Amino acid sequence: MRLLHQLARELGYVVRRVAPPPPTGHPGIRRAIAFIAEHFTEPLTVDVVAKHAGLCPQQFGKRFKQSTGKTCWQYVTLCRVERAKELLLDPGHKVATIAFEVGFESLCAFYRAFRKHTGKSAKKYRRKYR
Repeated sequence: MRLLHQLARELGYVVRRVAPPPPTGHPGIRRAIAFIAEHFTEPLTVDVVAKHAGLCPQQFGKRFKQSTGKTCWQYVTLCRVERAKELLLDPGHKVATIAFEVGFESLCAFYRAFRKHTGKSAKKYRRKYR
């Protein structure tokens, strides 16, 4: 039971951390966040996301960071790591499969991003919350 409470607290923290900006934010940034939420598992570039926001890449980057506190790429990476954390709870998924399923183009990039965002390796995370 204690483990479930700990997991719920962590997941609650995660939801707050990646929540979209308030409705008063720039409409283009809200569109970009919705686009990222639907497409983060696909190869994305800042130019593609900026286009969906209706902004030039430079203006988009500045406004995105002001609205979210993260760069577009940091936000995409965070979305991927958060989805990987969910998938790691199912022991039927292999770590390597999860890495590519959530949009990372290499295992090295996945392992580095996962450790940076969680403070532990994907395997240790799985063991802790399984």
